[in-house]
Amino acid sequence: MIKSIEWIKSGTAKIVDVRTPGEFMGGHVAGSINIPLQELPHRLDEIRQMKNIVLCCASGGRRLSFIIGHCM
Repeated sequence: MIKSIEWIKSGTAKIVDVRTPGEFMGGHVAGSINIPLQELPHRLDEIRQMKNIVLCCASGGRRLSFIIGHCM
């Protein structure tokens, strides 16, 4: 978590918004990209090439469900 904050403050974070495209279009962090949660497992090769990745969603639940299901 602390690394994520450092990356965001320094502008080196790659913010991946895991909400639906409709939610993303309703407002998102400037410079973030939208990869909906359901697409993440199919785009792991793309994601692995990124550095300083910070996943975000509306409340944190979707982000955590991906981390627990795929990274632990």
